Amino acid sequence: MRHRTSQRWSVYLALPLVFGTVLSLILFELARDRAEWELWKDYLPLGQWPVYGDLAVTLEHLSEAARGGDPLSDPNSEFAYPRALLVWHHLGIQHIPATWLGLLQSILAVGGIVFVIRPRNLWQSIATALLFVTPPLLLGFERANLDFLLFLLCAGCALAWARAQTIPGLTVPVAGLVLGAVAKLHPVFALVAGAFVEQGKRRLIWLLGLGLLLIFWAYTWSDFGLISKKVPTASLWGSWGGITFFERVGRFVDRREAYSWLWNTRWELVAVLTYAVTGGLAFAAGNMRSRRFNSTVVEPRDYAYYWIGAAICCGSFAGANYAYRWIFLLLTIPLLGRLASSDVRAVALWSRVTLIAIVVSLVAPLQGHPGVFLVTQFANWTCIHLLIAGCAAMRISANPFLRSRRKISVRIHEGMRRERMPETARRS
Repeated sequence: MRHRTSQRWSVYLALPLVFGTVLSLILFELARDRAEWELWKDYLPLGQWPVYGDLAVTLEHLSEAARGGDPLSDPNSEFAYPRALLVWHHLGIQHIPATWLGLLQSILAVGGIVFVIRPRNLWQSIATALLFVTPPLLLGFERANLDFLLFLLCAGCALAWARAQTIPGLTVPVAGLVLGAVAKLHPVFALVAGAFVEQGKRRLIWLLGLGLLLIFWAYTWSDFGLISKKVPTASLWGSWGGITFFERVGRFVDRREAYSWLWNTRWELVAVLTYAVTGGLAFAAGNMRSRRFNSTVVEPRDYAYYWIGAAICCGSFAGANYAYRWIFLLLTIPLLGRLASSDVRAVALWSRVTLIAIVVSLVAPLQGHPGVFLVTQFANWTCIHLLIAGCAAMRISANPFLRSRRKISVRIHEGMRRERMPETARRS
């Protein structure tokens, strides 16, 4: 029976792995042949030449840093990452062709996504395979964005967190997330989530990592000013997609004389304040349902995935489906999938509605009719607020190690209860 089960699992894993690998090879071929790309570009959302463009730009700036330049302070440079990322030029990565690095990153991302979701039946396997051709993920593959490498790093940190039964063991996931936040800002929210969830001395490790990161950022504060000049939405107000809805509202108002009194409105501030109020309400609602969520038992790995994925998506205020970091939403799917079949009605309903919102935000086109934009935005905001409510509801029992111990205690309790049953009841 175990052999048959393992065979089924291998089939369910093989389908999305093969599909994703074939897609990666197709993009690799398009990246090498401009004529082929011209034939296929209409099937790529927001596709640009060269394929793997984000990676190619990063390699170009690493080459500039190797020559002694500073691409971050160069106003004509497209480099908009923290300066610490430039130290990678010491490894000679810039000498590897972008096409081969892009292929390697794509295959690793495919393997990481399949490993995280772990489809258990044919329908889950097919759904996992189709994830790779959803507009935001396909855009990330085509651009070879750094967020896909950070996804792999965060998934590994989640596994290390779930297995950290001792306080020293927490240094591995904390250190990994600190390194991720040094390369790009948004993994800092995963550190905040760890400090929020943990208890006692374990919380101190997360706070220590967060403190070291803040000290590093204070030391390199001037870099943030240079980054915000190149990418205005990558500021403290939010990130790519964070203020998309309100930017569209601002553009609509600017074209109407009747709304001239709103012309000087700081829409990024309105966006943050709106999110703070609605997010607070979602947290309060989730906290009121914590008792129902506390009765659920899920693998510690799934909780760790959920906390890191939800924290990054909610903390970075990712409110548009063209943001590459929607890939971190995939970290929440294992827990949502398990709880969708929960016996507790409120838990199952929350999981199913959140999954529906994720699906809508992933499959909606990146550009189209204004009505599609409104539907996508509604799904995105619904998803983010439901994730916040879930974080509040599961805070009491979200510590991965405590969850594993609680799972054992639940099984022992169930065994003792069955032993006390009459023989006829036990058989039934």
